[in-house]
Amino acid sequence: MGSDDSVTILLAHSEMGQGIWTSLPMLIAEELDADWSKIKVAHAKAAPVYAHTTVGLQMTGGSTTTLSEFDRYRQAGATARALLVQAAAQRFGVKPTDCRTETGVVIAGNHRARYGELAAAAAKLPSLDAVTLKDRRTGSLSGSR
Repeated sequence: MGSDDSVTILLAHSEMGQGIWTSLPMLIAEELDADWSKIKVAHAKAAPVYAHTTVGLQMTGGSTTTLSEFDRYRQAGATARALLVQAAAQRFGVKPTDCRTETGVVIAGNHRARYGELAAAAAKLPSLDAVTLKDRRTGSLSGSR
């Protein structure tokens, strides 16, 4: 996440006609509550961390990318949102539960901070064990509505 509010999503799989360069970033953007116009996509480098969740290798094939990455990409977006909310709560002097997100901004009462303003502080926070995913029926980007 950049200070300019851009969000670069690394995709571990190749686009081979399944539309993953759109669908997977939509999953992250939806959970993150990001501004879709600020989303960028790039290829991930070859590394074990990007291995296919079922096969254990970094690969694309068998139309399995969306199935294997659906929850993982949603988790990534939800984790980023939770960390940004924590960073905003610290900045605002409120509890994280007093904050809400709205298209690339964290809001608490009269306080507002763009994701780009919070990204550096959020990156310094400890990792989270668990996050709550949004109800898929309320999605506006991923066509779940």
